[in-house]
Amino acid sequence: MTLQVLVSETRSASKFLDYVGVVFSDVEKDLTTELQKALIPSVREATKETEQATAERVANEYDSEYAKALIALSSCVDDPKDPAKIAAAKVAMWSANQKAQLAGLYGSFADGDKRHFASAHGRCR
Repeated sequence: MTLQVLVSETRSASKFLDYVGVVFSDVEKDLTTELQKALIPSVREATKETEQATAERVANEYDSEYAKALIALSSCVDDPKDPAKIAAAKVAMWSANQKAQLAGLYGSFADGDKRHFASAHGRCR
Protein backbone atom coordinates (compact mmCIF):
# COMPACT_ATOMS: atom_id res chain seq x y z
CA MET A 1 0.00 0.00 0.00
CA THR A 2 1.35 3.40 -0.92
CA LEU A 3 0.01 6.68 0.35
CA GLN A 4 1.32 9.82 -1.28
CA VAL A 5 0.44 13.41 -0.64
CA LEU A 6 1.50 16.09 -3.09
CA VAL A 7 1.20 19.75 -2.22
CA SER A 8 1.91 22.42 -4.83
CA GLU A 9 2.15 26.07 -4.07
CA THR A 10 2.54 28.87 -6.53
CA ARG A 11 3.69 31.33 -3.92
CA SER A 12 6.32 31.17 -1.19
CA ALA A 13 6.31 28.06 0.98
CA SER A 14 3.87 27.96 3.87
CA LYS A 15 5.38 27.42 7.29
CA PHE A 16 2.27 25.50 8.26
CA LEU A 17 2.61 23.08 5.36
CA ASP A 18 6.32 22.69 6.13
CA TYR A 19 5.33 21.75 9.67
CA VAL A 20 2.69 19.27 8.44
CA GLY A 21 5.28 17.70 6.13
CA VAL A 22 7.76 17.31 9.00
CA VAL A 23 5.11 15.75 11.23
CA PHE A 24 4.09 13.21 8.59
CA SER A 25 7.66 12.35 7.74
CA ASP A 26 8.41 11.76 11.43
CA VAL A 27 5.47 9.37 11.87
CA GLU A 28 5.47 7.80 8.42
CA LYS A 29 6.44 4.30 9.58
CA ASP A 30 3.97 4.28 12.49
CA LEU A 31 1.23 5.68 10.30
CA THR A 32 1.88 3.05 7.63
CA THR A 33 1.79 0.27 10.23
CA GLU A 34 -1.49 1.50 11.72
CA LEU A 35 -3.10 1.89 8.30
CA GLN A 36 -2.03 -1.64 7.34
CA LYS A 37 -3.53 -3.01 10.56
CA ALA A 38 -6.76 -1.14 9.89
CA LEU A 39 -7.11 -1.96 6.22
CA ILE A 40 -5.43 -5.32 5.58
CA PRO A 41 -7.16 -8.26 7.30
CA SER A 42 -4.11 -10.57 7.30
CA VAL A 43 -1.93 -7.90 8.94
CA ARG A 44 -4.67 -7.14 11.46
CA GLU A 45 -5.01 -10.84 12.35
CA ALA A 46 -1.24 -11.33 12.67
CA THR A 47 -1.01 -8.28 14.94
CA LYS A 48 -3.87 -9.57 17.07
CA GLU A 49 -2.21 -12.99 17.46
CA THR A 50 1.13 -11.39 18.37
CA GLU A 51 -0.50 -9.16 20.98
CA GLN A 52 -2.37 -12.12 22.45
CA ALA A 53 0.80 -14.23 22.66
CA THR A 54 2.62 -11.35 24.33
CA ALA A 55 -0.18 -10.89 26.85
CA GLU A 56 -0.13 -14.62 27.70
CA ARG A 57 3.66 -14.62 28.08
CA VAL A 58 3.57 -11.60 30.38
CA ALA A 59 0.75 -13.14 32.46
CA ASN A 60 2.75 -16.37 32.82
CA GLU A 61 5.84 -14.41 33.88
CA TYR A 62 3.73 -12.61 36.49
CA ASP A 63 2.37 -15.89 37.84
CA SER A 64 5.91 -17.24 38.16
CA GLU A 65 7.20 -14.13 39.94
CA TYR A 66 4.18 -14.10 42.25
CA ALA A 67 4.86 -17.70 43.26
CA LYS A 68 8.53 -16.87 43.90
CA ALA A 69 7.48 -13.94 46.07
CA LEU A 70 5.16 -16.12 48.16
CA ILE A 71 7.97 -18.65 48.68
CA ALA A 72 10.39 -15.88 49.67
CA LEU A 73 7.85 -14.40 52.09
CA SER A 74 7.20 -17.80 53.62
CA SER A 75 10.93 -18.30 54.11
CA CYS A 76 11.20 -14.86 55.67
CA VAL A 77 8.32 -15.56 58.05
CA ASP A 78 10.13 -18.73 59.16
CA ASP A 79 13.26 -16.70 60.03
CA PRO A 80 12.26 -13.02 60.33
CA LYS A 81 15.62 -11.85 61.71
CA ASP A 82 17.67 -13.01 58.73
CA PRO A 83 18.53 -9.90 56.66
CA ALA A 84 19.18 -12.00 53.54
CA LYS A 85 15.68 -13.51 53.69
CA ILE A 86 14.12 -10.11 54.30
CA ALA A 87 16.00 -8.67 51.31
CA ALA A 88 15.10 -11.66 49.14
CA ALA A 89 11.42 -11.27 50.03
CA LYS A 90 11.47 -7.55 49.21
CA VAL A 91 13.20 -8.16 45.87
CA ALA A 92 10.77 -10.96 45.00
CA MET A 93 7.77 -8.75 45.84
CA TRP A 94 9.21 -5.89 43.79
CA SER A 95 9.78 -8.22 40.84
CA ALA A 96 6.22 -9.57 41.10
CA ASN A 97 4.87 -6.02 41.18
CA GLN A 98 6.88 -5.13 38.06
CA LYS A 99 5.49 -8.14 36.20
CA ALA A 100 1.98 -7.28 37.42
CA GLN A 101 2.36 -3.79 36.00
CA LEU A 102 3.51 -5.17 32.64
CA ALA A 103 0.51 -7.49 32.65
CA GLY A 104 -1.81 -4.57 33.36
CA LEU A 105 -2.63 -5.82 36.84
CA TYR A 106 -2.52 -4.13 40.22
CA GLY A 107 0.71 -4.95 42.06
CA SER A 108 -0.06 -7.76 44.47
CA PHE A 109 2.48 -6.59 46.97
CA ALA A 110 1.79 -2.89 47.40
CA ASP A 111 3.17 -1.52 50.69
CA GLY A 112 -0.05 -2.06 52.62
CA ASP A 113 -0.49 -5.57 51.25
CA LYS A 114 2.99 -6.79 52.18
CA ARG A 115 2.66 -5.41 55.71
CA HIS A 116 -0.71 -7.09 56.06
CA PHE A 117 0.65 -10.38 54.71
CA ALA A 118 3.70 -10.22 56.95
CA SER A 119 1.80 -9.33 60.09
CA ALA A 120 -0.80 -11.98 59.40
CA HIS A 121 1.83 -14.68 58.90
CA GLY A 122 4.57 -13.69 61.27
CA ARG A 123 7.23 -11.13 61.89
CA CYS A 124 8.84 -10.65 58.48
CA ARG A 125 8.80 -6.94 57.55
